Amino acid sequence: MILDGVWKSPSLQLSFVKNALRCYTTSEDKTFSFAQSTRKIPQITEVLFPQVTLETIDVWSQPEVVECLLRLSHRNPYPRVREIFDAPLKGVPEYLLLTLSKCSVSNGCILIDELLSTLMPMFLGTHANSMIVLKRLWEYN
Repeated sequence: MILDGVWKSPSLQLSFVKNALRCYTTSEDKTFSFAQSTRKIPQITEVLFPQVTLETIDVWSQPEVVECLLRLSHRNPYPRVREIFDAPLKGVPEYLLLTLSKCSVSNGCILIDELLSTLMPMFLGTHANSMIVLKRLWEYN
């Protein structure tokens, strides 16, 4: 209910989702679990993420979360939604790219374009995890 569709007040939904993500990833409050998706990207066991919590991986490996934010980027001030992606772009770009590959939304194309324009060159270049990520990306698509 929280992640599906867009509420009558998209700005309220964005605030709610942003706060729920923050609480879950900081282990402050786990009222809303982001670990139960049936479409979740499997954990990348070949890669170590030394300063990343499992909760962060749970959130950014779940297509429903990313799809919700992409939809909200179409109905909210773009920078407010875009800033939420700063942390996964720095901490778990592998999961963000793979999760984006499983997303299907009709709105939010500008944000998808921006994220892919940032992520793809990273993994087509000399990133340490390029081969692992590109192999999985190929398998998913």
